[in-house]
Parts: sequence; C-alpha cells; structure tokens
Amino acid sequence: MVSELEELSLLIGDVYDAALDPGLWSHILKRVCGFVGGAASGLFSKDSAHQSGEMYYKWGDDPEFTQLYFNKYVSSTHSRLHIFSSTSVT
Repeated sequence: MVSELEELSLLIGDVYDAALDPGLWSHILKRVCGFVGGAASGLFSKDSAHQSGEMYYKWGDDPEFTQLYFNKYVSSTHSRLHIFSSTSVT
C-alpha cells in the first residue's frame, strides 16, 4: 500500500508531467479530487486588472456552479487566492 506522502509525491510528479502534456490534466484533476476528498477541480487563471478569468482544464464540475464561482470570486478585485474545488480556500 502506498503511503499518503508517497501518493502526494507521485501526484506532484504527475502535475509536472501534465504541464508538458496538457492531455493529462483531466486525469490529474480527478486524482487531485481523490487525494483531497473533493468533488470537482479545475485549473484557471485570473486577470485582476480586467476582472476576468479563464478555465483551462476541469474535472467533475457543475457548469452552473462554475459560472457562479467565476461571477463571485474571479471577477472580484477583493479575492486573492481561491482553489476551485468542493473544499475551497479563501
């Protein structure tokens, strides 16, 4: 059985692999959810100057929730750090 630390190390390595092979992101985001106990995850950028953002990769999301999330957090100049998952950090 793989320890939690070993699983995290493998997951981090897979994130680096996905940076080189974007086709891996959906699978990696699913694994991230499994590791943290989340229901959905996504990788997006935020442009604070223009109060906009763009979703690049996602897994398990509800499009309606994602739109609400972007409307509340991504388009706000007051937010600084948000992790898109069922367990968000603000």
